[in-house]
Amino acid sequence: MADAGNHRRKSFGFGVLRAGLFIERHGRIAWGIAALVTAVTIYGLFNVSVDRDLRNMFRGETELYRNYVATTEAFVDPENQVIVLVEGDGIRSPEGLRALQDLHLELQLLDDAGSVFSLFSLRSPPDAAGTTDAVVADTDAGLDPTAIAAIRAHPLLGESLVSADGAAMMFVVTHFEPKASLEQHTELIAQINGAVDAALADTGLDATVTGFAALRTEIVALLKRDQLVLNGSGALIGLLLSLVLFRSVIGALITALPAALAGLTLVGWNGAFGVPVTILSNVVPALIMVIGYADGMHMTSAFRRFRSQGLSVRKAERHALAEVGPACILSALTTVVAFLSMYFSDVRILRDFAVIGSIGTFLGSWVVILGHLMVARVIGRFWKVGPGVPASPLEAASRPVTAIARWVIPRAWPISILAVPLTLGLGALFLLVPPENSIRETLPASSPSTIALHTIDAELGGAFPIQIVVPLGGAGPASPEGLARIAAVHEAVAAVPGIASQPFSLWSFATWVGNGAEPLSERVDAVLGQLPEDTLRRFVGAPGALVTVNVAETSTAETNELIDRLEAAVHAVAPSAVVTGSTVVNAREATRTISRLATNFGSAIIIALVLMAIALRSVGVGIVAAIPNVLPIAAIGTLLFFLGTGMQITSVVSLTVAFGIAVDDTIHYLNLLLRQRGDLNRRLLGAARDIGPVLIGTTIVIVVGLSMTLTSGLASVQQFGMLAMVTLVVAMLGDLVIAPALIAGPFRRLFERDGRPPPPSG
Repeated sequence: MADAGNHRRKSFGFGVLRAGLFIERHGRIAWGIAALVTAVTIYGLFNVSVDRDLRNMFRGETELYRNYVATTEAFVDPENQVIVLVEGDGIRSPEGLRALQDLHLELQLLDDAGSVFSLFSLRSPPDAAGTTDAVVADTDAGLDPTAIAAIRAHPLLGESLVSADGAAMMFVVTHFEPKASLEQHTELIAQINGAVDAALADTGLDATVTGFAALRTEIVALLKRDQLVLNGSGALIGLLLSLVLFRSVIGALITALPAALAGLTLVGWNGAFGVPVTILSNVVPALIMVIGYADGMHMTSAFRRFRSQGLSVRKAERHALAEVGPACILSALTTVVAFLSMYFSDVRILRDFAVIGSIGTFLGSWVVILGHLMVARVIGRFWKVGPGVPASPLEAASRPVTAIARWVIPRAWPISILAVPLTLGLGALFLLVPPENSIRETLPASSPSTIALHTIDAELGGAFPIQIVVPLGGAGPASPEGLARIAAVHEAVAAVPGIASQPFSLWSFATWVGNGAEPLSERVDAVLGQLPEDTLRRFVGAPGALVTVNVAETSTAETNELIDRLEAAVHAVAPSAVVTGSTVVNAREATRTISRLATNFGSAIIIALVLMAIALRSVGVGIVAAIPNVLPIAAIGTLLFFLGTGMQITSVVSLTVAFGIAVDDTIHYLNLLLRQRGDLNRRLLGAARDIGPVLIGTTIVIVVGLSMTLTSGLASVQQFGMLAMVTLVVAMLGDLVIAPALIAGPFRRLFERDGRPPPPSG
């Protein structure tokens, strides 16, 4: 058992005891500060905002990103478009086609619609008099294979408007505002849904609104929902599990209230100071909350142990604060290091995540420690102790956990010999996991909008644009020189292996109007002069002309290979052309960012372990802590390797954060072990008895709390929770089996030295 009187020998207090003394001496001031923090939190909870720009996922200072933003400013922005995907065999029937034509007209009449593009927009080339006819002129005939083939052969994106079998088609609605806000797109989508319901009623056709604009509104709604569900359920789960594990309402409240306040404080203060919630930072408050429950359980367990020894509430809490508080702060610091490893990135969303996570973790740990102290002193006296009080599940778990340690100690060398090469081998496979980034990783999982993108990929040429900006060198876009430059790039793109759909550019327009007696450039120029501004921006802008090609989403490696081939083909005919677009940014920035995050993560592990060794004043600590905490990370990397999912940004983020949490249990275990004196085997058994049940309890609390991420509608949040949960379970096994084996085996001398009794005083 830990000796409460020896807390000074290995002290690394971080000011914990002084803070506790301040609360004891200045209780009114402390409660006043707590009231102020709570008031700001409550205010902020009603002012929480969310990040509304999808392109913020890779917002940074790179030239690649700047080119992308400049392109969306100068030309049509894909994020400003809403897509309506219609599916059903009835598309080909006269009745269905008439209903769809009516829908096209209704969409054009919407207040917020700037333009509408569908198969009903296609027209025949103008004759010598400039007269054109609609390609779909007779809806009574329906769509037969010949009509479908004619539509798909049209040079103005015909193949993207209807599938080869005629069972899928789409409308593209562009907002009249070039950079419409989320609220404006929400209103437009509501108008579109109303028009769809009215026009397609009783037709048997299914319509789905999708596209970047629609997905943005859905993601924002899901982020708001997650803030309520993840934080609300986290607080409730922590309270209920604390009640079960301590078998006491008082024990549950002492543990749960400070942890819930820590998580909600981060949400509230973000809202109060205008810090928006992003796809990544969405999980941080729940994370702070479950870490708070873990630290709170260590504090409560120690408080209960000292109370059982006959100490008063104040003395028991003071000794618990001395024993556990510094370890909580050290755990917070190692987690801060893990978060800050993501700060050294030029991607803004990751830097923001690192700042919010590190500040939230550090301040949250203080909220938990000091909150625990204040709550325990108010209601701790009502928690009965002594004979006749039934053992809690945590107390009952001490016997089997001690039995595990008793089994491990005589087998320390074989377990250690197995653990070291296993960690190194899995770590090697971890390094072989390739970077992978799916655009859908940041989109709602299994939502109709996301599923619709799959259909567009498979049937309509692809939903993900690549844009090529072609400088014209001062030539007019419709001049012979300008058209020649555009045509060269257009044809080069079309010839690239892997490009399944036809590019779209001013050369598409020229191909369409090309017949007739007048010179081509004059005919193109005449038609361009009649186009509205939002349509004209699909072809030309201040930097030059735009060539766009849509592709289906593939793996990051395959997409990068396609971009490399396309870029080589484009630069062969136009060296100054710029290949950009959301698809290019996602593929290339993901590869660079994930690789850099993985490197920074490795550095964070080393720094965290060194920090532990320095704070605990033991060389053995850093060595022993390495394997139990690196093994679960390596194991998850190996799992990703064999599953073939690749290392996504969410994977690195979850592993980084999970490592910080996993180290928490290791620190508490080693801290208690180093505070004890005497025979090492006895100390190992004592540490297992006193801290082992709490390790299991904290893991249960965190895993169950993180399981709520699986209810999120965002795939990135689900993956974060799943990987973090598996990592923490493996880390718990490492603390209960591998750590004591290393201590009792290869590093026995180091820990025997650390456990020597102090010399007698003279």
